[in-house]
Amino acid sequence: AFNGGAIAVVSCSNILINSTNTFTGNWARNNGGTIYSDGVNKLSLEGTENNMLNITGSKAINGGAIFVNNTLLTINYATLTYNNATLSGGAIYFNNTKGAVLRNMIMDFNSAYYGGAIFGNVATNITISGTQNNRYRKNNATYGGVFFFKDSDNISVINASFSEDEAVYAGVIYINNTNATIKSSNFTDNNVSADGGAIYVNITSKLSIVDSNFINNTALNGGAIYFNDPDVNITTSNFD
Repeated sequence: AFNGGAIAVVSCSNILINSTNTFTGNWARNNGGTIYSDGVNKLSLEGTENNMLNITGSKAINGGAIFVNNTLLTINYATLTYNNATLSGGAIYFNNTKGAVLRNMIMDFNSAYYGGAIFGNVATNITISGTQNNRYRKNNATYGGVFFFKDSDNISVINASFSEDEAVYAGVIYINNTNATIKSSNFTDNNVSADGGAIYVNITSKLSIVDSNFINNTALNGGAIYFNDPDVNITTSNFD
């Protein structure tokens, strides 16, 4: 397929995909290795604690597993692993989003050039949180081993665990001209060859970090965080 290796939806109202479905080894020549969504009012991917929705081994240029444009996306209890984008968003690509809520995610071994797991361009009102699962491990990219957000606003990461993610810049999170908040999250054993072992905050960005732990992250500059003239506020966090 050109867009959406398994599913492509355009200008629809509400789409629900539940955990009775499995997606393995899908690919698209352009965007959305498994799912492509454009102009959808609400796209929901719903698993359960004991039966998580699984997308693995997908490939595309952008959005190795999922590409959403002008769409409200909700995902609950999903495992996205071994997905790859040759350019941006190894697992998920957000473009001009209406908003997104990602809860209880496991995202491991995803890769891309920008945003090993997730890439956001003009992404607004994105909340990534978890109560049972919210794990991001061994993802990799050149920029942003796990997340890369640019020209985005109101990005929230809550109760997340990041470990053994790798990049050249920003082992976990790279933000550029973006406002973001990180709360109650753990960054452990992430690594880059250049700047920002866990986080790279670029010009005109605003970042708030609260109640989070940074342990054994490594980089040439900024073992945990590298700042390039942003507005940053860090409170009650630990660096070890």
